[in-house]
Amino acid sequence: MLLFSHDVFEMMYKKICCIFFFLLLTYDKAQDTVAYNSVYTKTYLETSQKNFKAALQTADSLFVISKSPYFKTKSLMLSASLYQQSGDLKKSIYYAEQSAGIISETDNVAWKARVYGFLASQYRILKIYSLSKKYIDKALKESSLIENPEAAATVKGMMYQEMAHYEHEKGNYKKSVQDITRAQAYFRSAKSDSDFFASNNEQLLGLNYLALNNSALAMKHYQNALVLNKKLPENFLTGLIYSGLSNVYLKKNDLKNAKRYLDLSEKIAEQSGYLQLKTEVYTTSKRYYSAVNDLKKLTEISGKKDSVDTALDELSSQSVDRSYAKIDVEMSETKESDHNKGIIIVLTIIVLLAFAAYFQWYRIRQKKNIEQYKNIIKNYDIAAAEQAKKIAESSENESSETEIPVTADKNTADRTMVMTDATENLLLRKLEEFERSALFTDKNISLTVLAAQLGINTRYVSSVINKHKEMDFNNYINSLRIKYVISRLKTDSTFRKYKISTIAEEAGFSSPNKFTTVFKKINGISPSEFIKYLSEEIESEKQASF
Repeated sequence: MLLFSHDVFEMMYKKICCIFFFLLLTYDKAQDTVAYNSVYTKTYLETSQKNFKAALQTADSLFVISKSPYFKTKSLMLSASLYQQSGDLKKSIYYAEQSAGIISETDNVAWKARVYGFLASQYRILKIYSLSKKYIDKALKESSLIENPEAAATVKGMMYQEMAHYEHEKGNYKKSVQDITRAQAYFRSAKSDSDFFASNNEQLLGLNYLALNNSALAMKHYQNALVLNKKLPENFLTGLIYSGLSNVYLKKNDLKNAKRYLDLSEKIAEQSGYLQLKTEVYTTSKRYYSAVNDLKKLTEISGKKDSVDTALDELSSQSVDRSYAKIDVEMSETKESDHNKGIIIVLTIIVLLAFAAYFQWYRIRQKKNIEQYKNIIKNYDIAAAEQAKKIAESSENESSETEIPVTADKNTADRTMVMTDATENLLLRKLEEFERSALFTDKNISLTVLAAQLGINTRYVSSVINKHKEMDFNNYINSLRIKYVISRLKTDSTFRKYKISTIAEEAGFSSPNKFTTVFKKINGISPSEFIKYLSEEIESEKQASF
């Protein structure tokens, strides 16, 4: 089993590519380059991790004082990378596109390659692979025109890193390792920022070998990354390396060292405004506290991760929903002044092809969502039938109920809990009654409140939920709320007309965003999509009956 999720892997690549724009600084001559670069690098590596707003203000100030297209491009790309760190991909791409428009009017091939490389990584993250490949090719083409061999090698090294991440995402871990090796060769010949690039490469190697279940090699590369990174100011990469080491130790079942590196990564994550670093560290934290069976900390971390995931979803959703055609049009608009009528004809063809690609993608996505909807309905019907069966069986066994402990006194609270089979079965029946009561839609429901309502020891309730429901209390309540929503949507036509915010409130969720996130996590599609498919199916059945 891999220790890193697909979303976490994407995040780990972002922090490498977002430094793509300020490579090869020593090869450009303009205003006070040394002073400019000093502020620039400090803002990216240090200020952004501790005070995100201050870093954005510095980037804006650098743009104001910039006297040439080169410096204007650099300052815009700093803003692009900062917004990328915060998860706001829409603004990140907007600033990168502005940079592309400015630098395309110059003969600075090094920075053209740099900006194209940044955009290649963004479109890959958005899963628009055709555009990502397009910009990789453009960046490599520009790199072949760079006269300085070290600058050209740096650009090529970054592009092979991009290819390595793409291969990792596709599950081609050995191919990814090969691309990293090739990238390392280019970086060595470039002799530029060697510690930072080498640290990134070692971290990615650790990630790949962890995916290949080779803990020994994963440990070796993460430790190499840590040694190299210590030569740099503490930043988000440091936190990611600590988190990776914690995962390796968890896999080796060395909980002591896993906790040591987890604490270090949590300290950096809490001080950083980098939302994707936080979600990576919280994922590792959940894995650790699950391993040590610390339910209190697990619940606390789960809440934090849910909040960060919701924030990331809100920030990136608009960018993800943009069509291929619109992105290509926006990109071409920044360069329109440099193109003749013949190019416009070519762009028109590209737009038409993009629309065709989008239409095909949309059909595939719709088909997948419809299949997911059918599975939701099928699973709901099966669960409803099982619950009806349990109700019938429960009514036959009501006379055999026995008393069970209500609370644990102070002297026994920390002792090992012992529960008889009869007690456990009775508790399960009480939970089934609770599930039928809809009390879980109360926003103030908690483990303590539930235990009090059932007249049962909280430790017993927690234990039975974990054992028989195979989830913690929060996820148990959320799953009941989602089942409640599906039931209401299927049987109540008025409920289907409610706004998402109203449905969320009816079900007991703290916000519409929280409800949407949980619904999509459990069912694979959003509540809006589910309501759409359900309404269409019901309407179709009505028409067929006439």
